[in-house]
Amino acid sequence: MTKSVFVYGKPIAQPRHLFSCISGRARPYLPKNAPVRTWKSAIAATVIECKLYNKMIDCPVKLSAAFYLPLPKSGKIKELTPHNSKPDLDNLVKALMDVLTTSKVWTDDKLVQDLSLQKYYSAVPGVRFSITKV
Repeated sequence: MTKSVFVYGKPIAQPRHLFSCISGRARPYLPKNAPVRTWKSAIAATVIECKLYNKMIDCPVKLSAAFYLPLPKSGKIKELTPHNSKPDLDNLVKALMDVLTTSKVWTDDKLVQDLSLQKYYSAVPGVRFSITKV
C-alpha cells in the first residue's frame, strides 16, 4: 500500500552538525535557530495530521520524494524545470528521513531499500513523498 503526502514550505537541507566540548567530549548539535528546524516541524505536523500508518513500519520500504524549490526571482526558469543547484538532494532527503524516524513512521531509516528522488523549480514549494512497503 502506497500513501502519498505533500508538505508545503521551502525545503531546507539538513546542515552539518556543529560540535561543542562538554566534560572533554565532543557533542554534536544544531543551533536552536537553524532554519531546518522549522522545515522539519512542518513535515512532522503534516505527517501527524495525515496519519500515514496506524503502527510503525518495520519492514523494507521504498521512499519516493520530489522536492519543489521556489522559482528564482529573475523569472528566466519555468515551473517544473529540473533544479540543478544547491541544496543537494542527499541533504534534503536526510531531513525528511530524520523526521519520518522521529515521527515514528518507521522504526529506523535503515529500512529504506529503494530511494527515488527528484528536485524541481515550482511556484508552490514543498515536498511530495510516498512510502511503499516492499
